Amino acid sequence: MYPMLFDFENLALRCFYGVKEVEAESESPNYQIWEYMVFNSVYRMLFKERVNEIVIALDSQSSWRKIVYPEYKANRKKKKEESNVNWELFHEKKNNFLEEMKNNLPFKIIGANRAEADDIIGVLVNHNRLK
Repeated sequence: MYPMLFDFENLALRCFYGVKEVEAESESPNYQIWEYMVFNSVYRMLFKERVNEIVIALDSQSSWRKIVYPEYKANRKKKKEESNVNWELFHEKKNNFLEEMKNNLPFKIIGANRAEADDIIGVLVNHNRLK
């Protein structure tokens, strides 16, 4: 048995674009379907693998990489500004859904100041290797 680790921002965005693609004509994606897709992606891993816990890693608002290299992910910011997606609404829905998971599910949800989910996952994997 082992923990299953998820990069929540990556998972949330992949599911968001999946819903948006299905509903191409819609002004705003169906967030209930989005929540289902995110939850289902996590939940079904419990049955595919020998998992004893789910760990969801979060991105910090500010990354150490941006401090070291100010141009880090600069292209993404430009693309977001050019898109017609209401990113404020997306982040509000994402944060509400994350809060629901924290309060109602036995998942471990981990974030660290100035760290991205990849950093957290890397530390956890390396820590488990050393045991």
